[in-house]
Formats: sequence, structure tokens, C-alpha cells
Amino acid sequence: MAESQRASRFLSYNGEEELLHARETLDACGWAADYIVTHECPASLRELVGAVCGIRMRRHDDRLIDFLDEVDGCASFRQWFFGHYHYDARIDAKHTMLMYKPMPIDGWPRDGEDGEG
Repeated sequence: MAESQRASRFLSYNGEEELLHARETLDACGWAADYIVTHECPASLRELVGAVCGIRMRRHDDRLIDFLDEVDGCASFRQWFFGHYHYDARIDAKHTMLMYKPMPIDGWPRDGEDGEG
């Protein structure tokens, strides 16, 4: 991937217009980014996140979370960071729940490290 195509993408949500803007942004970069940083996690991770945090997740009915699930399934990215649950944990190889613990982004994870640091 060319250096000019690799960029961090930050998605926020205030309604349908922002979902449309997020789609347009992802389309423009070929649904590829180095990092994705969001407040919430994709729908498919909610049960696992709840288990890690020790909380019971309620059923969701949220277009944003469903959209994030679509992004998770379709986009190419190195790492996804989210912080809604105010907890630090590596959920899997590509998803990190981050709140208090500083993490180096440049070159993350560094050679020989798994991001658990």
C-alpha cells in the first residue's frame, strides 16, 4: 500500500450524515487504513468485550454499532482502538480496548511485542 494511501481514520457519529461521510471517506481510501479509532466497538465484539470487562451487555439496536461491524468485516486495517468501556485490554489481534494505558501508535505493535506491554 502506498504511503499516501495509508492514513488513520477517525469516525464519530451524530446521525445519518456522518455515517454517509464515513462511508465516503472509506470509499475514497479503498476501505484501507492503518488504524481505526472509535468510541464504540463493532457489534460482533460486544459479547467478548462484556466478558473481558465483567459486564452484561444489553441487546443493541444501534445503526452506528451495526455500521462499525460492517467496517470491521470489510475494511483492511492494522489495529482498531476503542474506549467506550473505560477499560484497557487487547481483545484480539486487531482490536484493543483502550482508556488509561498509553500506547505507542507509530509502528504498533513493535517487533517482538504483542501490544499487551
